[in-house]
Amino acid sequence: MPKLLEKAYYVDLISGNRFKLLGHNDYIRSATLNQSGNLLVTCGRDQLVQVYKLDNKSVNPLTVFKLDARATSVVIMPDNETIYAGTIYGSLFRISITTGKVKSETALNSAILSMVLSPDGRVITLGTADGMLHFIDSQGKVNPEAYPAGNCGVRQIVYHKSLNLLALSFDDKSIKIFNINNLDKNPINIRDLEQKVQQIGFVKDKLYALYADHSLQFWETDVNVYAQQVEKLINRNLTSNEWRIFVGDKVPYEQTKANK
Repeated sequence: MPKLLEKAYYVDLISGNRFKLLGHNDYIRSATLNQSGNLLVTCGRDQLVQVYKLDNKSVNPLTVFKLDARATSVVIMPDNETIYAGTIYGSLFRISITTGKVKSETALNSAILSMVLSPDGRVITLGTADGMLHFIDSQGKVNPEAYPAGNCGVRQIVYHKSLNLLALSFDDKSIKIFNINNLDKNPINIRDLEQKVQQIGFVKDKLYALYADHSLQFWETDVNVYAQQVEKLINRNLTSNEWRIFVGDKVPYEQTKANK
C-alpha cells in the first residue's frame, strides 16, 4: 500500500490557520477553490481528484474520484457541482460531485499541464505540453481553434479581470502576458529567468512569480512604466524607433512626457 502524502496543507491567510490535507498518496499537482470559498478541489499523480469541505475551523474530505491517469490540473465550475480535470494523456474529464459520475469529454493530442476558469466562469482555458492553448465552454465543448502560445509546455495560466490580461508561464523559464481581447497582439515577453516558475499571479497591476527557491519577483504590466523609466534617463520622449526597440513594435507609439 502506498504511503500517504505527509506534507500537504491548506492555509487560510486571513486567520493564519493551517490544515493538513488527507487523502492523497502522491504529489498534488493542482488545487482550486470554488467562488464562495467553501470547497477545495485537488488532483495529483495518484490519479485522484479530491473534494474538501472548508470552514474556518476545519478542512474535511467530502468525496474522491479516481481517474485512469495522473491528474495534472483541475477547475470547479460556478454551479459548485461540476469539476473538470485534465491528465498527462491529454484527457479531459467532467465530474459530477452529486452523482459521482466521471465522464471523458475529449482527448487532446498533448498532455494537459494547466487549466483555469475565465473570470466570467464561462470558458475553461487549457495549456498543453506542446505550447497550445485550448478553450472549452462550460458544457465541455472544445473550440476547434486552438492558439499556439509557445514552443513548450504551458505550466501556469492566470487571468487579470480588470486589465484584460492573460499570463502564461512555460517550461523554458519564460513568461508571456497577453491581451485577452487580442491574443494575436504582440505579448509582453519575459525571458531568460534563472529558474523555472512554480506559480504566477496578478496583484493589482503587477505580475508576481514564485520560484523553486521560494523567492519572489514581480513585473509591471503597463508598458508605459518601462517607457517612463527610460525617459527619466534621457529627459525626453522616446523616438518612434526607440519605442520599437525598448517597448515593442506591436505597441502603438505615444509620447508619455507632456510637451513643454
